[in-house]
Amino acid sequence: MREAVLHYLWKFRKLKNHRFNSVDLQNIEVIHPGIHNHHSGPDFLNARIAINGIEWNGHVEIHVNSSEWEKHRHQHDPAYNNVILHIVYQCDQPVFTHSGVELIQAEIKDLVNETDLKNALTFIENTSDIACINQLKYIDGVTIRSQKERALFNRLESRLKTIERELSKTHNNWEQITFIMLARAFGTNLNKYAFERLAQTLPLSVIQKEGYSLERTEAFLFHYSGLLHGQANEYAKDLAQTGRLFSIKYTYQPLYASEWKFSAMRPHNFPTVRLAQLASLIYHERNLFSRIVEATSIQELIELLTCTASDYWDNHFSFSKPSPTTSIKQTSIGFMHTVIINAVIPVQFAYSRYIQNPDMTERCIDLLEALPCEQNTAVNTYKKAGVEAKTAFDSQALIELKNNFCTKKKCLTCAIGLHILKKENVEHRA
Repeated sequence: MREAVLHYLWKFRKLKNHRFNSVDLQNIEVIHPGIHNHHSGPDFLNARIAINGIEWNGHVEIHVNSSEWEKHRHQHDPAYNNVILHIVYQCDQPVFTHSGVELIQAEIKDLVNETDLKNALTFIENTSDIACINQLKYIDGVTIRSQKERALFNRLESRLKTIERELSKTHNNWEQITFIMLARAFGTNLNKYAFERLAQTLPLSVIQKEGYSLERTEAFLFHYSGLLHGQANEYAKDLAQTGRLFSIKYTYQPLYASEWKFSAMRPHNFPTVRLAQLASLIYHERNLFSRIVEATSIQELIELLTCTASDYWDNHFSFSKPSPTTSIKQTSIGFMHTVIINAVIPVQFAYSRYIQNPDMTERCIDLLEALPCEQNTAVNTYKKAGVEAKTAFDSQALIELKNNFCTKKKCLTCAIGLHILKKENVEHRA
């Protein structure tokens, strides 16, 4: 037995009877099972339960064994004081709330329909990364769209939490948050954490105060990145000399050069090139946050964020040696799309929630639907299974669906999984 299965059976009222007895033989009637809570706290909120004919409004907690109440230390958590019923597959001990009240418990192992139980367990115990991979092509578009929307908002909410944590550290400094998110996006997958750590270390206001020329802005970023250490190149030496002056005034701890990754990537994505481009962006654009949240189109954002590294980088990808060919290191349209998806839209979404502006929230969705679909493993996997992806809305939703629903086997909270289960149960009973 799994707790997720019990949640499914309770939420969709799959028990054989909605009237049953508690462990201590009190009469229980389920009027409404409550709202499924996917965050901390009791499993189902605001349930309506009649106990001995008297209706109670409160929360319901569900476990496989009642002893899990204590294993999860709910008896020490005041958030569980309003639990009115403890649903368990098997009762193995009495349990008490933080306020000392013994909970009414109901054992439901004899109330479970074997077909529902078997179908649910078979589904979530499937060893494939995507349990319904062979059934997806038969699912209607409305169900798939519904789950995509939920997955996408899950992804945006997850990034919102990251931004909220940074906000608390920076005392609601939205310019600094924007800098951190942009830096992380400029780092792409291999260097995003190094870029993020650098931006968290360096206040944007200080960089822009000291960086009254592009070279000084580069010097500030490269000095604290640690990438200038041991470099014999003349340009690197010039940056290092300026950087040493900064280190006398500012005692921020530089990163180690070993934190940056160069292997297994195209030279245009080298962290040296991306840092130089980021330096150019923050040197030329002094009010990035306000301009980002005011932008309403992809073209406007591309014009804002497109940046070109300084002339030195025309024939360099790193400080070690010149490149054999010369090319201006300007950010590409494809890269700008990636930055918009991973930095701009999360900032816009977070700010829309901060100021409670639903129109701005809707704008985030519109921007994702205006961007082309990303190419990645998740998109390719679902495409082979018959799920089409045309825009960044689709690709972002499918990444979240695969990583945080399919891989984690949350089939019983997924609209697609529930649709398949419902169909299987109906066909079995027919």
